[in-house]
Amino acid sequence: MSGYSAAYNSGGYGGSPYGTTVTAGSISGYGGYSISNDNNSSGAGASAGSPNPFHTSNKKFNLGSITSNILPLLFGLVICTLTATTIHFRRSMQRTYTQIELSKQTIQKHHQLSKQRFQSNLDQLEKDRASLAESNHGLERKLKQLKVLHRELSEGHSNSIDQLDAKEAEKQSILKKIDVVKYRLEDTKEELEMYTSMVKGKAEVEEYSKKREKALWEVVGRLESRIGRESWREAEEWFGPGPHKVEIDLEYPLVTNTDDPPSSWPLTRNRIMLEMAPLDLMPHSVNLFLQQVHHGLWDGNELTANPEHIMSFGYHRASAHEGFVDMALETVSYQEYSAKYPHLQWSVGFMGRPSGPDFYINKKDNTIAHGPGGQENTDDMHNEADPCFARVVEGVNVLNEIDKIPVDKNHGSELVHPVKIVSARVMAQRNENSIENQGDGAAGDGSWEEVEHGRKLDGGDKIMPLPTDENDMPRAYQ
Repeated sequence: MSGYSAAYNSGGYGGSPYGTTVTAGSISGYGGYSISNDNNSSGAGASAGSPNPFHTSNKKFNLGSITSNILPLLFGLVICTLTATTIHFRRSMQRTYTQIELSKQTIQKHHQLSKQRFQSNLDQLEKDRASLAESNHGLERKLKQLKVLHRELSEGHSNSIDQLDAKEAEKQSILKKIDVVKYRLEDTKEELEMYTSMVKGKAEVEEYSKKREKALWEVVGRLESRIGRESWREAEEWFGPGPHKVEIDLEYPLVTNTDDPPSSWPLTRNRIMLEMAPLDLMPHSVNLFLQQVHHGLWDGNELTANPEHIMSFGYHRASAHEGFVDMALETVSYQEYSAKYPHLQWSVGFMGRPSGPDFYINKKDNTIAHGPGGQENTDDMHNEADPCFARVVEGVNVLNEIDKIPVDKNHGSELVHPVKIVSARVMAQRNENSIENQGDGAAGDGSWEEVEHGRKLDGGDKIMPLPTDENDMPRAYQ
């Protein structure tokens, strides 16, 4: 485009298209012509500096020359248009970019402010959350404290109610006691008045008391005498007039070496023989023991303890005691004792108050300890004693073997291995002795035989009548 210039009038893109001036010499293709378009009435003008190919004087029309001259002009026009459009578009884009940048900066500022506000709000929320959490923890602690306090108050209330109930019950009990004491005071007052009048005559009171005591002991003596006579009659009816024996089979471990365990000691069976006291001395105790043996109540029971002075036989099973109770053969009716039959070594007696059913064998002379007044017992009357009703006549060596079995002194001298009563039986002699002549010391010389359980010695049903005269009473009660 060398040598080409285009000038736009003040109208610019909006002016008239005829405001364009082309100066000759600017475009070499024009051969020195100048084309000028002025805004005049004719709309075009030409100056002669060179031959004008468009002049009407030219008679020959040259299309190629016209095309070669117009195309650069159009090309220039397009270039100018594009340049202007580009400049306009670039300026528009710059303004748009500037607006975008401003908007972006504004948005960034708003975003920064929003972010700051969000962070501030978030921090405030965290603070609020921490404060709420702390408040929640505080409330939970207070709630726990209130629960503990409520539980303590509830327990205190319950305890107070229980104490009030107990106090109320105690109050009612005290009121009842007061009433009882009041009645007793009234009775005591009456008795005091009576005794006051009696004390005035002291000698009369003493004489009255002696008479009452004598009458009481006479009643006791008659009862004991009656029981003794009944027991004597029953013993003779079932087992003959005597003498009587009881044979007991015992099963026990034979101690070979105390260092060995008890389970290694061999079991052995041996028997002991007890001879009963004469019926005229101990009828009630002898008959009770014979009846216990005859009903099989001692079968299966044991030697329960073995202290230094006695061997105690009894029961460990509740059913065994029930058997004695069911047969009404558990205890004596009174503490029968005869000074003619004391607790010598190897004698046999009932224990307890009232005595029975447990019995013991004296391993030494216990006449004083088990005789009258020997036992400190508040239930004793007139220095009562343990009944002594038999003695060991065979099997002392068996008792000595049993005595070697160790005992546990911390548990009442119980044996470390049980000694069992396998069986016990009543042995009697058939003879012609009777209740009248037994007391003279007459003894039968017949053979000893076992009295079958539940049957009488003679197998008959004859019942001996009771003596009706005091001269017929046994010597023990005369």
